[in-house]
Amino acid sequence: MTYWFVKSQPHPQSLKFPYDRVQHEKTRQDLTKLLSQLSRWLECYQSDRLPFPQVPVSTDRCRDCSFAVRCQRVEESRDTRLSPPLLPNLAEIEEVSL
Repeated sequence: MTYWFVKSQPHPQSLKFPYDRVQHEKTRQDLTKLLSQLSRWLECYQSDRLPFPQVPVSTDRCRDCSFAVRCQRVEESRDTRLSPPLLPNLAEIEEVSL
């Protein structure tokens, strides 16, 4: 797989990533498995009102998770509402030539 930096100056540059049919098949299997799992969770939620699984609170991942407020593990504070997003807009990041 080749990723092209078309705005590179003076000539477009590229990065090559090895990717073959074996990797493609493995990725397909992984994604199929994940989609099946998600479909089962959705079915259980819709039919039995079972909540989607969550990581244990003890993992301390909620502190940095952008969904922690939605899953009601932390309260939204005034500071949280006013703070800039953790990730910048990718379109605004300057391209760096290697």
